[in-house]
Amino acid sequence: MPLSRSPRRRPEAAREGLLPARKGRDAGGVPMAAGLREGLPAPCCPCGCAWYFRPTASIREELRTTGHAVRLETAGAEVSVVSVERAVTDWSARYFGQWWKAVEVEPQSVCAGPLVLAEIDPGAYGEAALAVTQAPHTSAVCAKAQLLVTRCEESGVVRAVSPDQALAYRSEPAGASLTVIGCDVEPVATATARPAREMPRGMLLRDGWAVLHASAVVHEGRAILPPPRHPAMSRPCPARPIRWPGPVGIPTMACPQRKDPPVSRPRPVRAAVFSAGSWGTAAAKILADAGSDVIVHARRSEVADGINTRHRNPDYFPDVDLPASLTATTDPAAALEGADYLVLSVPAQTLRANLAVWAPHIGPDTVIVSLMKGIETDTGLRASQVVAQVTGVPADRIAVLSGPNLAREIMAGRPAAATVACPDEDVARRFQQACRTSYFRPYTSTDVIGCELGGAVKNVIALAVGIAAGMGLGDNAAAVLITRGLAETTRLAVRMGARPATPAGLSGMGDLVATCSSPLSRNRTFGAHLGQGMTVAEATAATRQTTEGVKSATAILDLARVHGVEMPITEVMAALLQGKIALDEAAAALMQRPPRPER
Repeated sequence: MPLSRSPRRRPEAAREGLLPARKGRDAGGVPMAAGLREGLPAPCCPCGCAWYFRPTASIREELRTTGHAVRLETAGAEVSVVSVERAVTDWSARYFGQWWKAVEVEPQSVCAGPLVLAEIDPGAYGEAALAVTQAPHTSAVCAKAQLLVTRCEESGVVRAVSPDQALAYRSEPAGASLTVIGCDVEPVATATARPAREMPRGMLLRDGWAVLHASAVVHEGRAILPPPRHPAMSRPCPARPIRWPGPVGIPTMACPQRKDPPVSRPRPVRAAVFSAGSWGTAAAKILADAGSDVIVHARRSEVADGINTRHRNPDYFPDVDLPASLTATTDPAAALEGADYLVLSVPAQTLRANLAVWAPHIGPDTVIVSLMKGIETDTGLRASQVVAQVTGVPADRIAVLSGPNLAREIMAGRPAAATVACPDEDVARRFQQACRTSYFRPYTSTDVIGCELGGAVKNVIALAVGIAAGMGLGDNAAAVLITRGLAETTRLAVRMGARPATPAGLSGMGDLVATCSSPLSRNRTFGAHLGQGMTVAEATAATRQTTEGVKSATAILDLARVHGVEMPITEVMAALLQGKIALDEAAAALMQRPPRPER
């Protein structure tokens, strides 16, 4: 794209040190003789190259209070990555933390290089790009993108810009620091991770290590390399073990016949999925497709055997092939051994009893992820609360996955998304990475209450929509129930402490629309059976799977009454399921309510 200077940007850019100083004045337009601007040093050389970026000292000072930092260390070499955006430092930690020691540190503790500073500032990128293109420069190719480079001979400062990637760089050899500026978080995070790797590699080479591959160095039988992404790493070859210095991983294998890089990989995330129902099987497939080591706990041996021998779940998806890496067992202790995540997909009303049996086998660092969308009838507790009460696991190790996730569509690889909610945002982000695939896109949240209530209440609303469909009441009636059902969900969630925006998201409206609209939905199907004249017992037999809305309707209504929230659809559904009113009375009860403002 063409680079041009914005006249509205210039005054602010000058004040922030993004533009070169005018002759005889500093970057803010103040005569240099008047002294230092805000305690910052004057430009390091007559060409003013220091002012094409904010001075490193200025960036460091800002990051002391608003930034995030991670230190990467191995074999005595280290580099610090600092950015206002946590996503940038998290990416560097994830990219190398499995191989090197990655430690989150306080930004104010980072006082000297080697240092990589990252900023997201489109205006600063534009000014830096303009400065490089207007100066004498050379062209190179880096990471398959054009790179324009200019060097100040007097100061040694190197400036570069990649127009294709909208990234700008400034290297200060004297301070062993590099500044990366871009317009968007993702390319800046990637561009920051690369030099974060190369800087300690340079130190290791200086200390006598040898280059084995562009991504690996070795010394006296030891190897250091980032995650195996090079094509040669997938080629089979005779191998012999060499010593591995890192804190994580398995013994590295190296080929004695040719100079291929070591073949090694970090220990994958291990997830135990309890149990092998339809949604549990779909969740296990997602995790396996994302690269996790997944084991499913099945209650019956024939289901476990089917998964292990034929790679299919004979009860729920006999026609769908499961990933070959996915295994199953009937032994809960074996399933939980070494598990990073315990993913729970069992009926909400049996969760407490099951957890009492499984809890002794849960590891001290295992994160528990709830897929349940129901409320415990006896206590009115959400699934995450039951988990905490039974296991004693703190809330920051309990997450919730909720969204418009019809199991049959996920098994077919159709696009879907969901929300991962946990009070600890880092835990949510880690599980987000563990379950992200080409067809499943997870988002993160800290609003556990909102996510769980959205998933629970939508089941009751879906029953009502199914009844309307079974009675032939038309699409208008369905739209009314969905819309007013969302209003009920929002009122209860906000009263119980959820954020108002959460019910409008994937775990609220998204799940509500999918469940109320699809014939694949159990709750909508159950309601349609009722609308066609079946009894609750007959509809249960016809559905053959757990229908959380039937069990949770009364518990949700009790919560609404405790918190003083009016939920007319839920109230009518609870009365209908308890046999207190007939089908025709249910429809009339909703339509004949007194008129009022919409809210």
